Amino acid sequence: MKNNKICLVFCFIVMSCLQALGQKSIIPPSPNAASLGKYGDIPVNLSSGLPSVNIPLYTAKERSINWPISLSYNYSGFKPAEEVSIAGRGWSLNAGGVITRVIRGSWPDEKRLNGPGHEGGYLYSGVKAMEVVDTASGAWKCTSNCPPPAYFSAGNVYDGQPDMFYFSFGSISGKFFFGIDGSPKIVSDQKLKIEYTLVKEKYAGLFIENGMTDNIINWTITATDGTIYKFGFTDINSAALNVEYTYPNDGSTERVINAWHLYEVVANTGEKIIFQYANDFITSGTKSVSKYRETKTVTQSGIGGISGGGASAVSYLLQRSTENLLKRIEGTNFRIDFIPTQYQDGSSSYKLLDSVKVFSKTPGAGLSLVKAYDFGFDSNRNSKLLVSIQEFGSGADRLPFYEFEYYRASQLTNIDGWSLDIDFKNYYNYYDRLHNGTNHNTTLLVDNGANRSPNLESTMLGALTKIKYPTGGYTGFEYESNDFSYVRESPYVGPGGQKKTTAPGLRLRTMTDNDSRGNNVVKTYEYRSFADTTLSSGIAWEELDPYSIGFGAFLQCGHNYGFVIEGLSYCPSRYIEFYRVYKSEPFYALSKDPIYYFNVREKVGGSTLNRTDYTYTSHFDFPDFMGSSYGLSNNRMGSVASKDFARSLPKIIQYYNSEGTLVSEKKMEYVLSNRYKSPGVDIDDILTTRPAGETYVFMKTIYTYSGWLRKVKETVTQY
Repeated sequence: MKNNKICLVFCFIVMSCLQALGQKSIIPPSPNAASLGKYGDIPVNLSSGLPSVNIPLYTAKERSINWPISLSYNYSGFKPAEEVSIAGRGWSLNAGGVITRVIRGSWPDEKRLNGPGHEGGYLYSGVKAMEVVDTASGAWKCTSNCPPPAYFSAGNVYDGQPDMFYFSFGSISGKFFFGIDGSPKIVSDQKLKIEYTLVKEKYAGLFIENGMTDNIINWTITATDGTIYKFGFTDINSAALNVEYTYPNDGSTERVINAWHLYEVVANTGEKIIFQYANDFITSGTKSVSKYRETKTVTQSGIGGISGGGASAVSYLLQRSTENLLKRIEGTNFRIDFIPTQYQDGSSSYKLLDSVKVFSKTPGAGLSLVKAYDFGFDSNRNSKLLVSIQEFGSGADRLPFYEFEYYRASQLTNIDGWSLDIDFKNYYNYYDRLHNGTNHNTTLLVDNGANRSPNLESTMLGALTKIKYPTGGYTGFEYESNDFSYVRESPYVGPGGQKKTTAPGLRLRTMTDNDSRGNNVVKTYEYRSFADTTLSSGIAWEELDPYSIGFGAFLQCGHNYGFVIEGLSYCPSRYIEFYRVYKSEPFYALSKDPIYYFNVREKVGGSTLNRTDYTYTSHFDFPDFMGSSYGLSNNRMGSVASKDFARSLPKIIQYYNSEGTLVSEKKMEYVLSNRYKSPGVDIDDILTTRPAGETYVFMKTIYTYSGWLRKVKETVTQY
């Protein structure tokens, strides 16, 4: 059967029989790698509405190299499809380092097709995007030699967009992508040199089960001080490859590496730290996969005509991931061991951190224990909640420990990753299940009766509510639902003209700090616009109901902008019909939290007078480029040329005393530096028909920014 690509022209085009509804391929990294990859994206501060929690454990030192080890917490709400890291739900172990990626477009960037010309991933076919996209304006351009834009969609010869790579190691984090010149472009002002090696160039004998021979197998990142960070494959004879790959359970997709772990740090003076990983998911003999982490997610799409008829399709997706876990960090005078315990959750194996042991190394004397940490988890292991960290001294003396409490921890059991009880951003939303255990949604489509509205009680499941410190004090957290009044830089207008609405995910409402003597400091947070307190300062990165889009449609046969409608035995009369397309986006571990805030007020002691007002950069300062759609005038569908790196940075901080008097003000001014733009073409498959097998697509130009906000001025005024 042919699988022809047909463009949406002014409209949505439909055939009478629906076979399947297209979705972009979502290939997540392993849960552990994803927990670290989040820190290469948006900064965590009050603009996110989430508490910033970091628990330092130890700093390893190798002459000029200082390597901190800590736990950090980032949890915006319970998502049934979200698997947890080795440190537990919401927690990340910051000890090694990783490069992860999001595959965008048709192919992994390094994929090379066996054909003439620039065919395959963006490293090879990015130049073709430049033939149809004006890099300066983002508008369409075309010559007689233009490749048909449909070739940029999945399964064809050109890749429309570069993948996005995220890195996090030590105190360095960020992201980069490949330009059409083949070199990495960093999305920040960090002066890092990034190099890579393809597997077929250096390791011709390497076997990765059903693996793509074009895989990038390792990376080297060099900092300005000359320190070199090495990621990925080290030894062809080793079972632990220091790389991870993920693929659908149906076996139809090549294994594509999407996580590369840090294995060595080398200072410019020669000293080094070595990182070792355990990988019992790969057998030492054949390097074939024997165990997996499994991630479940569900999505649904549909089409309906105003005059009747329609269809829908549910997709239950199962992704399998190999996973490397940090086993040891070693220098000349220290060794740190990370010891997990394995558990089973159905067919999926997972590990939780049991202990961390720090040793000193003395020539001739061997190892001496310096300190150790034991990690305790909830008695119901399936909840995967870290409840304590117990420190031991060198003499095995128990020291005071951290304790953690969570909201309704016991209710996290038996909620499957394929649950249909989710809001638009995949947060759990069925409160009644907390009481009677019944399922609510049988569909994800609102027009078919689904409840996709956020529910605070359900979303808060497993959220951290208290940290008890070894000193005897504690910090308590209370949450509320997100809300917003803007979608990007445009005002939100809801039913009845409402200007503010509840949104998926959590934000911090109050934080209580209690010292060991029982003294409390209570901080309350407000997220209203300072200019109009009837509005939220919340901004949605995109439409939160993106799957429901209406079209007035007509079918046009023949040629149009390089497309040929083939396989039709007839050409219907031109007529207009109105249809609605429904798309429910699947869960993805590296997706952004749905809302951020440009105004946040922190009040101390409940007073409206004693406060600090924060203003952050936002879409109002640096709007995204939405792309230039082909045919369809609504360019808000699909990917955008995002300036997310220019969001959530402090612009104004104002301090008020207990009498409500402004006593100090700090202002920051920034200039947007666009270092590089990679042109691209974004294709969304809408649906596939039968019997002819036409696929209907939405298409627009796009590009990817390499840039940063450069602070050009900072002033402090005392009143």
